[in-house]
Amino acid sequence: IRRCSWKWRPKDAPTSGLNPAPSSRPNVDTVAVSCGSATMCVATGQYEDSTLGFDGLVEIGTFQHGAWRWVPSSAPTTSMSADGVFLYGVSCESATSCVAVGSDYGSPSGGVILSGTESGGAWSWVPTDAPTGGLTPPASSSPGVTLQSVSCAAATCVAGGTYTDAAGHIDPLIETGTLSGGAWSWVPTAAPTSRLNPPAAATSEDYLPPDLYGVSCKTATSCVAVGSYFDRSNHVDGLIETGKLSGGSWKWVASTAPSAGLDP
Repeated sequence: IRRCSWKWRPKDAPTSGLNPAPSSRPNVDTVAVSCGSATMCVATGQYEDSTLGFDGLVEIGTFQHGAWRWVPSSAPTTSMSADGVFLYGVSCESATSCVAVGSDYGSPSGGVILSGTESGGAWSWVPTDAPTGGLTPPASSSPGVTLQSVSCAAATCVAGGTYTDAAGHIDPLIETGTLSGGAWSWVPTAAPTSRLNPPAAATSEDYLPPDLYGVSCKTATSCVAVGSYFDRSNHVDGLIETGKLSGGSWKWVASTAPSAGLDP
């Protein structure tokens, strides 16, 4: 029997060259990573700048000659200020194409989607305000979108998070993106909760569920999103959303994560 062991080498996330410039103690928080190949990875998160604002952070890692090299960059935004940006999720479908998602308190919706492409050794990132038009229930004028996760397969990406509706309630949100002609287009959908058992309760506090924390797309036509929701007995339950693309539109079915038989 051949036994293999992993060797892990810690490394501080670099911040030199960032604009806005980092503070003397930038409090870097990297929370997501995705590798488009065996020699290329992208990590995302947030850092504190010299004005004590918080900016989105992208770290590009390349593996050469037996070692990883990381290059940081500040995430561009759709707003006038970079302050208040946090990138919670990233997915790289290849070594030259990635999508990152998160929150941008200065944007109209509060949510941000970054599409990144590599050409000639340099990465360019294009920010998009997370759309909320056509949602049911409709989004409020300040929907406070937060996107927690994203997964990409081929030319399709699915992101999960939350938004605030016109009644002031927090609803789970799914953003579906398709790449065509070199540009991404995104369509928002309120994740269904009507078939959950126990039934979901309406919540108005952003620190309470529902929320979608993780998404995985095995193919461009099949994805699963997971998170949690608040039921009518004031308990938190696991939430599973199963999505399939059929006839050009996505259909999502919600279910409660089973817990019977757990010990403890």
